[in-house]
Amino acid sequence: MQKEDIIHWKKKYDDSLYNTGLEKKLRQKFQKNSFVTKDDLKNIIDWKFQRQKGRKKRFMKMFDRVDSLYVENVTNLVFETEDDKYRLKLLKTMDGIGYSLATVILSFYDPKRYGIFDRHSWRGLTKEESKVNYNYKNTNKFLEKLRKLSEKYDLPCRDIEKAYFEKHRSESR
Repeated sequence: MQKEDIIHWKKKYDDSLYNTGLEKKLRQKFQKNSFVTKDDLKNIIDWKFQRQKGRKKRFMKMFDRVDSLYVENVTNLVFETEDDKYRLKLLKTMDGIGYSLATVILSFYDPKRYGIFDRHSWRGLTKEESKVNYNYKNTNKFLEKLRKLSEKYDLPCRDIEKAYFEKHRSESR
């Protein structure tokens, strides 16, 4: 996509159900506090799986086992480092947090450098229609592609990811 296309599809995304205002609210909170609370993560899970009730229930149940102080300590360490691999590994130590949810947390915190790794954004960006393997290799590949486009078009990674998500989601219906 060219820059104009990205701006067009990002606007469509922002006009959709997914733009609840939660992202901006949590970004401000995360950047101010330098950590995430357990309730914040429950809000992220609720947002991420707003159209998938079964998956939301399953992830909430897994995440319920995580200690609140552990969430705050882990996310504080995540926000203190710049190393992507370390950030992702730390976030994945919490039950219910995989690569996709880890990128939601990082995208909400730093939309300039991160986008959300999920099947729509992955398939839109890579043109790979096979089942998505949620692993470090693909997460890193995804972030590298976003950052390259971010640099080329001088747009935040999150905006680019939103555009690819929305375009793929719209075209795959």
